[in-house]
Amino acid sequence: MRHIRQVFEVVSVKAVRKWVDADGKKRQETRKFWQSINPFNTKDGAVKARDQILSEIRAERDAWLSAASESEQIAAAAGPKAQPNEQKEGPLEAPDGAASSDAKEQP
Repeated sequence: MRHIRQVFEVVSVKAVRKWVDADGKKRQETRKFWQSINPFNTKDGAVKARDQILSEIRAERDAWLSAASESEQIAAAAGPKAQPNEQKEGPLEAPDGAASSDAKEQP
């Protein structure tokens, strides 16, 4: 039995969003939005044209980017992340009150 493989043209748009997180680290997320031109990708019973597909995936991309920017603005309005308590400087002591292991004992 022979199998026939049909390859359909893919229409895609790539979007990148960049931001700085609460710790000051630069972040980046890339996403590819795509659909294929095929007889099963229809709108109202007719096969979608390339221009129709592009307008749909651009709208999807714009919605993703705007939702991301809104969440970043909310996070920025919340303020910087609370810093953990800083440790006191000085030699560490064992729980039983003995001197730290850094100190060398002399015979």
